[in-house]
Amino acid sequence: MAAKFSGIVVQLLAMWIIQTCCSSCGDHLQGSSGDLRFPISGGNVGERLQCTWTITVPVRFRVKITFTDFVMKTSCCSCVNDFLEIRDGSLDNSTLIGQFCAKREPKYVFSTGNVIWIQFTSNFRTYSGNRFRLSWESVCGNHFTETKGSFTSPGYPLPYQNNKDCIYSIEVPKGRIKVKFESFDVEGRMPVCLYDFLEVKEIRYFELSSTQAESRRRRYCGNEKPPIIYSTRGSNLWFRFKSDLSGGQSGFVANYRTISAGEGTCGGTLSDPSGFIYSQNYPYHFPPGQECVWKIRVASDMYVHLYFDTLNFGVKNDGVCDNGFLELYDGLDVSSNKLGVYCGDLMPSKIISRTNQFMIKAVSKLEGENIGWFSLRYESLARSVCGLQKFTCVNRQCVDSHATCNGEKECDDGSDEEDCPDTEEPGFLSWYRFWPVSIVGGMLIVGVWLWRAWKKIAAARSEVDEHRATTLSPNDIEMVSHTAEEAPKPPSYSEAVAQEYSPPPTYEEAVREENNPQNNTLETDSTDATRVNSGLSNGNVASPGNTSHAASMVIFERSPGNGSPYDNHRRRTPANQRV
Repeated sequence: MAAKFSGIVVQLLAMWIIQTCCSSCGDHLQGSSGDLRFPISGGNVGERLQCTWTITVPVRFRVKITFTDFVMKTSCCSCVNDFLEIRDGSLDNSTLIGQFCAKREPKYVFSTGNVIWIQFTSNFRTYSGNRFRLSWESVCGNHFTETKGSFTSPGYPLPYQNNKDCIYSIEVPKGRIKVKFESFDVEGRMPVCLYDFLEVKEIRYFELSSTQAESRRRRYCGNEKPPIIYSTRGSNLWFRFKSDLSGGQSGFVANYRTISAGEGTCGGTLSDPSGFIYSQNYPYHFPPGQECVWKIRVASDMYVHLYFDTLNFGVKNDGVCDNGFLELYDGLDVSSNKLGVYCGDLMPSKIISRTNQFMIKAVSKLEGENIGWFSLRYESLARSVCGLQKFTCVNRQCVDSHATCNGEKECDDGSDEEDCPDTEEPGFLSWYRFWPVSIVGGMLIVGVWLWRAWKKIAAARSEVDEHRATTLSPNDIEMVSHTAEEAPKPPSYSEAVAQEYSPPPTYEEAVREENNPQNNTLETDSTDATRVNSGLSNGNVASPGNTSHAASMVIFERSPGNGSPYDNHRRRTPANQRV
């Protein structure tokens, strides 16, 4: 009994799995996600079959289909016998997304609404192993058909939620689409964008194949606004916003409109740390018979990192560029090292300059038509082609930095021995190699000079102080000079008494002296000698410095005229003394 019951459960479970996952030939599938596989078992060659499925997800969501297995071999290269047809809607006359078979293998398919229609048709099965397997899920987003509009990250201006997958598609009747971002803040770092990102492609409803590297070159993240994005192949643009399980940021706001004329310019000089370059008349075709040059110069210690966003320029036939081509130079003129010539639609990987200068030259032939377009962006980084520890040769060979300018050619082109300093006669600034010793020596010299200057100043100050202590001031000198010119002070009473006093002669003595001048002279000389001897004995000698004795000398002379004899014997004042 238990075994019978278990068998019934297994049958019911198998039926449920078949209905929800692996419909044998057509069904109506609903839900936010699921799987579809056909056929469950192999088919027969020559079998005619037509199976239809519809997938419906919640309202305001879109259907995203991912093919995990697709084998649809046919007798030729067109979808005639076995093929898979997908339409954007719930009916067989809805907008055709595409028919897929043989080498036209789909990778992703997107609807504009919440319903998608799928039909497998086999008029004459040519291969019994024809099959497909897909998974579907509901994604957020919108589809725009107006000539202008805007779209934002989910929940803007609030931070976007984690684990979001949104599709925004724009389809206009004619012209090109121009998208400009007003705000942008998405977790991650360019150019890889491993976490959250906004991806842009020029597709409508589906994508046939895409490698991870090609997709990542069109991804944007970080807090810097993406460049202005144009549609170049038609009137369709497709955006996908994806967030991981953590770290939601503020998101983005983008406006779009249609344009009917190109906006790219022909050449220019760029010196900003980062920027964008668009071909002339972008996003329309580059004009024939034109030559445009863009020169990039960044900081001297930086290198130019160049990335192509779009490239469909000229045509390559047998390895030769026809109609138009791009030339990239590692410098600012054509004499610089040419890095390569590019044309066609195969975008090169990141290109790094050898110096801080870069030049892009676009050339089109006069007789060329539908030459194409290109767009690229650049940024300045400190990392060179060979990294921080290597020297980059002109031919892009990497050698050790310490092996340059050593007299031996490490680079095959010898560029490691070019522009080397002159070792025989070093320049004036060659001291920079010994800057620590130079700084210490300079500090010692300045210190010694300051010490010696201080000693001189201190010695000068001490001499001034001594001179002030032993030398009279100008006021004192003037006072002393006035004192020296004044008459000597009169002696005190005791000094006057002690001095020898000779009273003036009487009248009779004067008459006698007049009558006997010889005797008077002898007497006078005797008296003077006595006075001199007395002065010598007392230590007083008449000298220029002792004016008191010189002033006390008495001179007698006879008056030539008449008068009293007494007048002739009066004391005469010396000629050099004022009365």
